[in-house]
Amino acid sequence: GKTIAQLSDKIQRCKETQVFVAEGEQTNNKRDENTNDIGETKYKIDEANKTVKDNNLLLLGLESATTGISADLEAIKKQLDNNNTSAPVLTSSYSDRTRSPSYQGPTLKYQPSKLNLDPKKTIIITKDIDREKVHNSAKIRQNFNQCFPDIEVSSAFVSKGGSLFIELLTEDSAQEVVKDWQKCYFTCTERHNNETKCALLADLNRSIIVKDVPVDFDSDKIVEALPENVEKSSVKATRFIRKDGSKMTTIKVDLNSEQDILICLREGLKLDNMRFSKVEKYQPRQRVIQCYNCFKFGHVAKICRQQHQTCQLCAEQHSADECHLQNIKCCNCKSEEHYATSRTCSTYLKVKKAIDASR
Repeated sequence: GKTIAQLSDKIQRCKETQVFVAEGEQTNNKRDENTNDIGETKYKIDEANKTVKDNNLLLLGLESATTGISADLEAIKKQLDNNNTSAPVLTSSYSDRTRSPSYQGPTLKYQPSKLNLDPKKTIIITKDIDREKVHNSAKIRQNFNQCFPDIEVSSAFVSKGGSLFIELLTEDSAQEVVKDWQKCYFTCTERHNNETKCALLADLNRSIIVKDVPVDFDSDKIVEALPENVEKSSVKATRFIRKDGSKMTTIKVDLNSEQDILICLREGLKLDNMRFSKVEKYQPRQRVIQCYNCFKFGHVAKICRQQHQTCQLCAEQHSADECHLQNIKCCNCKSEEHYATSRTCSTYLKVKKAIDASR
């Protein structure tokens, strides 16, 4: 019985030893797992530290670049302040500024100066005109006198459409020029097929102007209002239209003869109960012609020989839309009080006076 008891005790201790060994193995496994976790955590910490260092270096570079840019911007600002003590830099165009409600500066004005030409003394030259020969009124007179040295010119100009108008001193002179005109006159000598045509303005101008015609009145019906003894075949009536497309109360009527014009002026026009008494002979108009390329007088931009554009605001070599309007200057009279398109310009007034004197 004692031996059995000892064996049982030994068996119990063996079991306890096995449990202890098993627990030891579990502890060793957990320690190994913890060691692996610690290694991974340390690796992640090292990677995070490297990222932080890289970000710090990037921030230092950005701060340095920002400091340099700020210094450059400050230098540019000082330079702009020094250059623009008299006027600020305007980024918008001149046309945009003048349309702005806050714009307080002067605006450009049209400056027509009308002159009625004598149709019996005026000739019209058309077709292949050499633009070099009609650059200005002096050039026109010079080339005309080469063709007709004994005939004196009263006035000469080129219309916007490119036709050449020359008014002579007498009706006989005008008829002589039309009769003796050669198609090579005022053409480019280097081109062989070019030719010009000459006609008397009186032969082309057979029109009347009828005023105070209601805008809802059909312009074609004005032909029916012509006097009975006026030839109505091939008569054309045209109502004047404004730039905005609205109708005017004036109608131009192209007639067939000078006699028809005299009849209409004497009797007026009548249709049913309507009577149109304000009837005038249509007269082509001359005005002060100004080039919108160089802004000189006597020719149009179409025939201007100046390669660059002159600013009408400051007289520099750029367009008005590019002008910052720092210094006003007229390119004609050199005044610093108005633009090149001003009606107060002394050069403009001289040209206008010369036209008015030729009436």
